[in-house]
Amino acid sequence: MMEISNALSSIMTETDFENFGALESQNRMESLKEIRLIVCGIVLFNKDTGQGSTMDIPDLTKSLLKSYESIESLLQFTLCDIMDRVNILTTAFDGAIEITKSNKLNLNFQSCVEQNEIDVMKDLLILNRQHEIYVRKLLSNMKSIKSRIESHVHSYGEKLMKLHDIVQYRSAVPSVQIFPKFKELTGEWMILHDLSYTLSQQSQINNYLQHLSELCRQQQFDDVVHKLLGENQVETDLTRLRKRQHLKFESTSYATSNISIVQPPESNSEIGYLGFCTFVLAEGRILLPSVPEMGTILWNQKTYGFYSIEAADHFIGKPERFTNKIQDLMLNNVHLILFFDIYNVIKLAKACQIDVDAYMENEVRNVGEAKVEREIQTELHPISYDKDQRNIWNLWDLRRKAIDLTNLKRKKTTSAQTSLTYFKLDIGNQRYGVRQKSSQTVTNKAMNTE
Repeated sequence: MMEISNALSSIMTETDFENFGALESQNRMESLKEIRLIVCGIVLFNKDTGQGSTMDIPDLTKSLLKSYESIESLLQFTLCDIMDRVNILTTAFDGAIEITKSNKLNLNFQSCVEQNEIDVMKDLLILNRQHEIYVRKLLSNMKSIKSRIESHVHSYGEKLMKLHDIVQYRSAVPSVQIFPKFKELTGEWMILHDLSYTLSQQSQINNYLQHLSELCRQQQFDDVVHKLLGENQVETDLTRLRKRQHLKFESTSYATSNISIVQPPESNSEIGYLGFCTFVLAEGRILLPSVPEMGTILWNQKTYGFYSIEAADHFIGKPERFTNKIQDLMLNNVHLILFFDIYNVIKLAKACQIDVDAYMENEVRNVGEAKVEREIQTELHPISYDKDQRNIWNLWDLRRKAIDLTNLKRKKTTSAQTSLTYFKLDIGNQRYGVRQKSSQTVTNKAMNTE
């Protein structure tokens, strides 16, 4: 406090304090903000010169870089742990997928696995893919944060050097010249402080996501995964891509008016559904990465990727069937809408009233007898919210109100007149005027006696 008091007294005289107290509220706040920036700059400069007393101001230029390295290494470790689980689950499902001639997807595992265990593993794969994307996004943010830290640390050091050059070998410096420099120094320090807070938020988000992932992960995860994987060797997405990148789509077999092959895929084109195979997602609710090097299919101004040529062949036959099934899947799994970031697409589909059930009925007529089990989730509030404020839904409140009305009927209304009631009445008063009277006193008389 002593150092702040000395810094404050060095920029304001007693007359300035009196003028500051006489300012209006808004002007006083603006003046106070400027004074705070100047005083903070003086304290930071004194700390750099070694003249500061006991002010506990952190050295952000060093602590920021250390915090960045520790948080980045933590995110990298989390990503490696996620990818280990993702690679195991993806390898297990990839080795068990079989596509029938009737556009159906079957899963044939080496060991006996119950259907509920398979569904749980599908959900865990989606969960880990979500976690992977979030962590990669955090790592991408860390790169931009690092560039900002380096830039502002360099700018902070330059501003300190300019201040040293200005005050060097001088006993007094004009306030017009030095005060703006102190304000600029404080501004840079505040930006570094904000970056420190941003790094802490990155770490907290990662810890929270890790906690959610551990809560959703079952204790029997290792046993079920071992049964799903069987004797297959765990492969990464890159290894799987290299094995199939020599395969190519034949453009002649897909020569239709509204379908085209993009081979190789354009660099600026975005593959639908985050690059996962459209066919496997529609038929099996499995997130299996596609192989863009084989080629991608452009239909209805959207690009779709596939993990095998066979999956692409089935999609080419009736593409709207698979896209509608995916939209139906999204409507029953809200987390997938957020995961693929296609809220606007689903909203537009609902506005256009795309009836998936009607399409499936048409498919049944063409193919023959078939049964389709489907779950439909209705809207939460299909009718606009219009609540009557006088409505009482609680039965006990209605009973209390009835009792109050009953007690009110038993009351009697009486009238009474008090001594102050006359204030409300019209009262006429009569008074007599002041009489002008004159009086005569007895006169003094003198008498002569004999």
